[in-house]
Amino acid sequence: MQKFQYKTWRNENNLIYLILKKIKLSPLMLMFFPYSCGIAIGRYFNFPQLYILIPFATCICMIAFNFLSKHRYAKYSLYTGITIFLIIFGYSNMHFYYQQLYKKNEKLYALASTPEFKTYQLKGQVLKAPIPGGNGCKTYIAVMSRLDGNNTEEELGGKISVFIQGVDYKDLKPGDIIKFTSGLKPVRSYKTPASFDFEIWRASVGIMVSGFVKEQDKPEILENVKHSKYLPLPLYLNEITRWNILKSIDSKFSEETKGVAMGFLIGEKGWMSREQLDAFQVTGTMHLLAISGLNMGLMVIFLGGAVYFMLVRWQWLAERFMVRKIAVIIALFGGVVYTSLAGFTPSAVRAMIMMIALSIPFVLNLSQTTINSLAIAGWIMLVLYPVDLFSVSFQLSFLAVLFLIIFLGSGVESMEHKNDDDKSIKEAIKQNIIDLTKSSLVCSFALSPILAWYFQKITPLSLPINLVSVPLSNFLVVPELLLGAVFLPFSEKIAGIIWKFPEFFTKILLDIIMYAAKFPFAYFMTVRPCIYQVFFAYLIIILMVYVYMAKKKFWLSVIIGSLLVSPINQTYYNPFEKPGLKIYTLDVGQGNCHVLRLPGNKLMVINAGGAHSESFDIGERVIAPFIRSIGHKKIDILAFSNPDKDNTGGMSALVTMFEVGEIWSNGETSSKDYFTEFMEIARKKNIPHKIIKKDDVIFMDEGLILKVLTSESCKECYNEASRSLVFFINHREKKMLFSGDIDRKREQYITKENLGKIHVITVPNFGATISSSDEFVSSVTPDIGVISVGWRNFYGFPKEETLKKYENAKTRIFRTDYNGTMTIRINAGDLFYKPYQGKEEKL
Repeated sequence: MQKFQYKTWRNENNLIYLILKKIKLSPLMLMFFPYSCGIAIGRYFNFPQLYILIPFATCICMIAFNFLSKHRYAKYSLYTGITIFLIIFGYSNMHFYYQQLYKKNEKLYALASTPEFKTYQLKGQVLKAPIPGGNGCKTYIAVMSRLDGNNTEEELGGKISVFIQGVDYKDLKPGDIIKFTSGLKPVRSYKTPASFDFEIWRASVGIMVSGFVKEQDKPEILENVKHSKYLPLPLYLNEITRWNILKSIDSKFSEETKGVAMGFLIGEKGWMSREQLDAFQVTGTMHLLAISGLNMGLMVIFLGGAVYFMLVRWQWLAERFMVRKIAVIIALFGGVVYTSLAGFTPSAVRAMIMMIALSIPFVLNLSQTTINSLAIAGWIMLVLYPVDLFSVSFQLSFLAVLFLIIFLGSGVESMEHKNDDDKSIKEAIKQNIIDLTKSSLVCSFALSPILAWYFQKITPLSLPINLVSVPLSNFLVVPELLLGAVFLPFSEKIAGIIWKFPEFFTKILLDIIMYAAKFPFAYFMTVRPCIYQVFFAYLIIILMVYVYMAKKKFWLSVIIGSLLVSPINQTYYNPFEKPGLKIYTLDVGQGNCHVLRLPGNKLMVINAGGAHSESFDIGERVIAPFIRSIGHKKIDILAFSNPDKDNTGGMSALVTMFEVGEIWSNGETSSKDYFTEFMEIARKKNIPHKIIKKDDVIFMDEGLILKVLTSESCKECYNEASRSLVFFINHREKKMLFSGDIDRKREQYITKENLGKIHVITVPNFGATISSSDEFVSSVTPDIGVISVGWRNFYGFPKEETLKKYENAKTRIFRTDYNGTMTIRINAGDLFYKPYQGKEEKL
């Protein structure tokens, strides 16, 4: 047998060797991945300290074995020991970050976590320039103390994100010390699969508590302090500059363009209309409104190129100094200023760290690969802020830069070899267009699995629109906006004159994007691939990296890779999914939503209520992502019990984002905006509307019986809630009752239906005392009761009296505010139940 030689794997046909050769065996990048795994473990698990000491001792022993042993394979024990150590380091750093975060907010968090919702009189300092939101403004406040009735102060500490109703953003400015009365809630994510993770988002900026100030509790401004332990002078000056820029753009730009201009310059989208935000989303240009890695990179390249163009013509300077390096240093300084204008948001700081890490080796003549520079940036970000690992923007920017380096190399790295004088302007423009096209293709190809996982939106127009909008915004609009911002402290009139030019180009760009968004094929929604599909998609991408490295065929590898990955991203296949009828009661806050996967792979949604405002739509942010995460692009039946906001607040988003077979209701309507918008969209899409006035029985596949109970015979049902549609399901002798908002009078009539024993019931009216009469509970005798209720809601639902009745009936209660989304599965006559983070159990 031929003896294995270590060097036999080092050939041009070996995938691992080619990849390692490309990254030049970057040790920092190789160590970055186990550290990231440790952070992920720390996010979802909390082991006893003894469990950590065991692997730590193991890694020490393995590292020691490498130095003490002369065995030929001893070095592998070193690699294994280092890997284990990095995993432990990531795990420990994640827990340390949260411990420090909790320590800073401990007293404030304790106030916010009381069992009942309360308001408190507080004293604090405004930390960030306020921005508009709804009928008020939003900002961050450092809470200094709590005031009692005698104005005695109890020191608190900590930071809150607060919405102040009825106050214009101009009425508050950074540094203001204010006295205000606010309700407090710990930041909490919806416990529904695929929904947005608010906890991670807020933890990245050091916030664990949110507040709400009512209009009648207008804050009292005590004084303005320019320097404090909460807001040091440099940060105060930065935020007051941002506040002045916001006010100036607000006054000098048109109503149509000012929101977009603020998004381009400082990443604030509070002035943009819902229609404008939707247009940027569906055309794939939303990144232009955030200080992202792409924007930062292009801005630094543009500024560096402009500075170089001027300096290289100064012969004395060009003969004595490295003009390119001076240009890069000045460009990086401009990037820091740009980051400060964004308010040092996590995405802007990440982008700046990445640009500095990629540029420093060139400036200092260090023998450093671009992959190593990227790894250094990643290490800095995740050591300081390990929660950034779960940020969508971090994942997208890091992977985008990684694959751009692999396929196209580093722009900074190539500066030494670029000779602008050898090319005509026409050739330079042509080459820039090709480079931008390649960059867009690489990003679309390499990021498509993650984009499908998070957003489930395909934007065919993204490439052509970005080819126009990226140069227009980053080379014309943003530089001129920055120039105006520089002159603003000296002369507001000159700044206004300078801003006339970017306003013109902003209007052109906005018109292009708004027009493109109206195309029928501008975007289409798809399902969310399961995690196994995402993994398989990246295997294909790695294979295409191999094709590119081996054959140097850029267009071949990217285009074929895109064709192979695209169908994986647009389908749903989970080989481990369990069979049977599935019913999900989603955590949507103070509202109702039940998603039923019926036999024949049909989908029925009963109610889609919950939070609904200009900035947050429960249908768009929670319900729709969940439906796509279980592999559905169509809702066959969309039913609502009554037109109350608790049941229909998210309907507009569902009829907009999904194909809907038909709508079921009892025919009652509402004049509220959320309901009229929902019905208008349904009318325009010609969705059939079935009005059910009499009890109806529908027989479905596999013996499922669906019975719709109306209030036809209930003459005493005078209010909207009592006339709610009630849905009864019988599948293989397992029965469920979706009771909606019915009261005791309606319960009497349902009791007469002789439905028999109910295995699972959705407790009526959020567990209020006007429902769940003794007679009703004893009649249905449910095994499981599910209460869809908002976490720490204003009404105090569910009531203790109601819970006691079900406890006496030996009903096991699950609440969406505590247990999250509840899953019921019926298969082969057996009923299984599973809370959000629990194990599936058999009834």
